[in-house]
Amino acid sequence: HDIIDSSWFYQCKKNDFYIKKVIMPLEIILTRHKRIVVKSSAINSICYGAKLMITGIIRAEKNIGKNDEVLLISLKGEAVAIATCITNITVLNVQKLVCICTIKYIIMNRDEYPKKWGIGINQIKKKLAAACGFLSVKKKKIKDKRLGTWNYE
Repeated sequence: HDIIDSSWFYQCKKNDFYIKKVIMPLEIILTRHKRIVVKSSAINSICYGAKLMITGIIRAEKNIGKNDEVLLISLKGEAVAIATCITNITVLNVQKLVCICTIKYIIMNRDEYPKKWGIGINQIKKKLAAACGFLSVKKKKIKDKRLGTWNYE
């Protein structure tokens, strides 16, 4: 009944005070979860189901361990997804490209943030190597040793 009364009050009096009292934002409901702040460039790929890598993290709470359920949030404080940590965040080496979290439940809609995958320096090198013929698509390995060692995925 509170929702009906508050919506009537908003429609008739144009005052949203009671609606804000009755309906709570999702971010307030999820306060018991530990939080990881995610870069804006990683949010859209997370919304499409990609795993969170260490390069996509800005900040994280201290006591996040393995198999902990965490809330991924944007810099604005918007809830992006609920994820499960694969590794302990406190012992990570920043130099390695490590998968941190697998996505359990996606909260944010797709394409609210711009698409940023495939435009990094490594992707540009891979596309250039494939165009020049240095990259074997069948074996998914680099032919030329000068371009570095990575698997083409």
